Amino acid sequence: MASSTIDLVSVITICLNAEGTIRRTIESVLSQTYNNIEYIIIDGCSTDKTIEIINEYKNRISHYISETDEGISDAFNKGINMSTGKFIQITNADDYLPKDKIEKSIELLQQNLHYAYCFGDIILTDKNYKAQLLIKGDPSYHKVIKYFMPRINHPTVLARKSMYNKYGLFNNKWKIGMDYDWLLRLHRKLEIGVYSDSIKVFMQLGGVSDENWVQTQIEGMRISIHNQLNPLLAYFIFVMIYMKTLIRICLEHIVPRQWISYFRPGKSVVSMLNHMYW
Repeated sequence: MASSTIDLVSVITICLNAEGTIRRTIESVLSQTYNNIEYIIIDGCSTDKTIEIINEYKNRISHYISETDEGISDAFNKGINMSTGKFIQITNADDYLPKDKIEKSIELLQQNLHYAYCFGDIILTDKNYKAQLLIKGDPSYHKVIKYFMPRINHPTVLARKSMYNKYGLFNNKWKIGMDYDWLLRLHRKLEIGVYSDSIKVFMQLGGVSDENWVQTQIEGMRISIHNQLNPLLAYFIFVMIYMKTLIRICLEHIVPRQWISYFRPGKSVVSMLNHMYW
């Protein structure tokens, strides 16, 4: 990387019983072209082979703990409090990074010093790592973020640690949409993020928000109200998004997925990965 000073980046992975995906995640972090990374893993007392797999890489992991926590937000916060980097990248146990993800993100923020964070596109995959859906980041997110969570794909976000120091960590009250709440706090303080389609992250389908989409939307509504959106307006938006999602789910059973993608701005079906990124 062309820079006289290479800032430390703290990459945080939280996990619980992730034996099926954790190896891919770890190897994608350890294979980054950016060469100043502090890797932190926070395990929630896994009972499968997750800890055994992590121990295979212990000499290359900066910090690792395995203990009970109070949920995802609490685990994130443990990692952030443990970090010493200038930038924070949260990479969960079902995410994996292209080799140049960190490098591209740092270059973007170094070129845009007034931005609080950067983000990009996410590629959802099946259990065989075959790409299924591309979700584009939304460069105009600021127009809608106070109403609902825009396409700021959290696994792609690399943020300045100073933002956590200044505006606080994740709120343990939120079990699914803690990233939305945190981003809203920044938005209300006029902090902004920058999007780039050169930033990509892969995420395996089947996470908490995928399996509990109704609860995800309910929590998103509550978060918007918590951050001063009118409750009646928040409820109206929730109903509209709920109905749209329900119709889309029903249609997926009777029409090809690629047809449905025409009605989902920023989202498109992809058939397979053209090449490996790690």
